[in-house]
Amino acid sequence: AGVNCPVPQGAFYTYPDFTSFADALKAKGIHDSVRLQEHLIEKYNIATLPGIAFGEAPETLTLRLSACDYDGAAALEAYQAGETLDEAFIRHHAPNVAKAIERFQEFSDRLALARTG
Repeated sequence: AGVNCPVPQGAFYTYPDFTSFADALKAKGIHDSVRLQEHLIEKYNIATLPGIAFGEAPETLTLRLSACDYDGAAALEAYQAGETLDEAFIRHHAPNVAKAIERFQEFSDRLALARTG
């Protein structure tokens, strides 16, 4: 969706950077990572941590997201038993994560539309 997000290196955290959407976010009154974090919880029910909590400058548009709201032992057992690790697996074993991904995609899609016109 145009969000710059480094590939995680062995963790379940991501650190997306919304700088490419700065103008669209400013139009919504979002000028920093704290306000971006507040917007996501208020409008999309997505909890994140603002980049400022990780040493970023206050005006950055970065967040830390975590995808760990699931029973890891049950998911690992299912995977080891031969279940395919695909979207259906995530929807079954991590339904809250799947819902959060859908809401985050909705947010990103709206930003992309606002940026293009």
